[in-house]
Amino acid sequence: MMRALSALLLCVLLLPGCHAQQDLSLYAQLSATDSIGRKQGIWVEHYESGAVKSVRYYKAGALDGMSMSFTERGELQTYSAYDGGKRHGASRAVEPSDGTVRVSMYDQGVVQLVQVFDRKGILQLEEFYQNGEIMKSVHHTPTGIIEGHPVRTP
Repeated sequence: MMRALSALLLCVLLLPGCHAQQDLSLYAQLSATDSIGRKQGIWVEHYESGAVKSVRYYKAGALDGMSMSFTERGELQTYSAYDGGKRHGASRAVEPSDGTVRVSMYDQGVVQLVQVFDRKGILQLEEFYQNGEIMKSVHHTPTGIIEGHPVRTP
C-alpha cells in the first residue's frame, strides 16, 4: 500500500498527466469521503494554473499523516505531521517574503521546540516549551554568541 501511495504522490506532484493503469484506482480515491461525509485519504488541492497547492491526508475527517503545501512554482512551503487531527512531530514553514525557515516539534498538538533559521540556514532563534508554554528563548547572534533569555521558571 505504501509503495502504491508513493507512486501516486509522485504522479500527483511531478507528473500532472500521469495515469498509469496501476494508479487509476488510487487516483479515483483522491478527495474521498466516508459514508457520513468526513474526509478520508489523500486530498489534493490545485492552483488555477493546475499546479499542486496542497496534499493532505485525512482519517475520519481529521488530518492524520503528512500535510504539505506548495508555492505555485512547486516549491515546498510548509509541511506538518498530524496524528488524529493534532500536530505531532516535525513541522516546517518557509516565509516567502524573506526565506526564513521555522521548524517546530509537537507532541500531540503541544509545541515543544521552535527553531528559526535565516535564508542561509543559520540558526537565529530557539524557543523551548514545557506543557505548551515558552520556558526559554535563545537568540543566536551573527558572531555565534548565544544570548539566553529565561522566560519563566518551571
